[in-house]
Amino acid sequence: MSKIYYVYRHVRLDTDEVFYVGKGTILSSKNNEKSYFQRAFQKTGRTDWWHRVVQKGNYKVEILFQSSNEELIFQKEREFIELYGRQYLVVLK
Repeated sequence: MSKIYYVYRHVRLDTDEVFYVGKGTILSSKNNEKSYFQRAFQKTGRTDWWHRVVQKGNYKVEILFQSSNEELIFQKEREFIELYGRQYLVVLK
């Protein structure tokens, strides 16, 4: 069985702004979104900047793209980062 990869984003609920785009690997066949897309929902292994944004309010996780082609996932991740920008380079409001 080949791996399935995905691209996800985190969106602030107070401003509806995307503040993070990442990629993950589907690790479980369970029918539970948080298990299925574990990295997207994980709070550990994030930067201090990410934690400061999350402390300001709630956020939602959105799965943007899935594929068994890891190179395609890397490409899509770069495209979405280019689209939304690198928020950690912008001073937090």
